[in-house]
Amino acid sequence: MIIAIDGPAGSGKSTTAKRIAKILDWLYLDTGAMYRSITLYFLENNVIYGSGNDYKNTLKEIKINFSDNKSNHVFLNDKNVTEKIRSTKVTNYVSTVSMNPSIREYCVEIQKKIAENTNIVVEGRDIGTKVFPDAEVKIFLTASVEERAKRRYKELNNDSIEFKDLVQNIKSRDKQDMTRENSPLKKAKDAILVDTSGMNFEQQITEITKHIERKISI
Repeated sequence: MIIAIDGPAGSGKSTTAKRIAKILDWLYLDTGAMYRSITLYFLENNVIYGSGNDYKNTLKEIKINFSDNKSNHVFLNDKNVTEKIRSTKVTNYVSTVSMNPSIREYCVEIQKKIAENTNIVVEGRDIGTKVFPDAEVKIFLTASVEERAKRRYKELNNDSIEFKDLVQNIKSRDKQDMTRENSPLKKAKDAILVDTSGMNFEQQITEITKHIERKISI
């Protein structure tokens, strides 16, 4: 069974999916970490990006692995990049890089292989619409831009960025994600909309768990 959790940046997808996976004792997959890892590789190796470029040969040099559900570490070519992929620099470029068709095809193929014959909680921006359109449970998380900026600001407390700049970055990211030609961010018709504005984390988990309980027994 697949639980697909989609939504814009800062809506709480990752932390929510991790907790839900832990409650269910299911596999958790952070698809955004894949695109962030590729972006980090591009930045560190001075790969010139172009939206129409075919990166199939470059992607053969990239290996992405995930640790178990407890540590949730991400490895890029056997190096732990869990913290590095959350940097402001990667965040600023990841949406642009993830638009590329060859990169998305590469990541979607990996995602589908990981999810084969298993119970899994997957989060991203096109999981319920593109990657797993037949997922048994689909959740679309959202929140106000200001709320999402506050959450991201806390995550990036070691980075020097002004809050107002972060708000603008999120607005720009939303526009890119929702208007890109390849797999844009949008709510699947059969997805449950959950607005987490004003909710604390436990309230958010309770709300989403309530919807999941209607589909499966926890």
